Amino acid sequence: AARVAFSTLTIAAELGQSARVYVHSSTGTECAVPLSAVTAEAGEPYVWVVDSATSQVRKRNVQLGAFGQEQVPVVQGLQGDEWVVVAGVHLLLEGQDVRPVDRANQPVALSAKE
Repeated sequence: AARVAFSTLTIAAELGQSARVYVHSSTGTECAVPLSAVTAEAGEPYVWVVDSATSQVRKRNVQLGAFGQEQVPVVQGLQGDEWVVVAGVHLLLEGQDVRPVDRANQPVALSAKE
């Protein structure tokens, strides 16, 4: 629960009314990943990042924000322009070769710039 005050309100709101609120960081440095991308070892969360030069996965420890229903913000550990594995993370091993696909399940060729 939180108390919120609006300096300018363009919609009608009543005392005690519930709302879904999205908070954006003013620094813009956070990114969010699907919950399925995050796993943990000894209580330390991590994600698998795809090395664009080799198409191999590397374990990356991350610091997470508040969990949402489908995503969680990564407040430290990712640069925001990296490819993160979002399915089958429990089956991966460090250095394993992967074949990246896009949201439509089509193969993606990664370049060193991506």
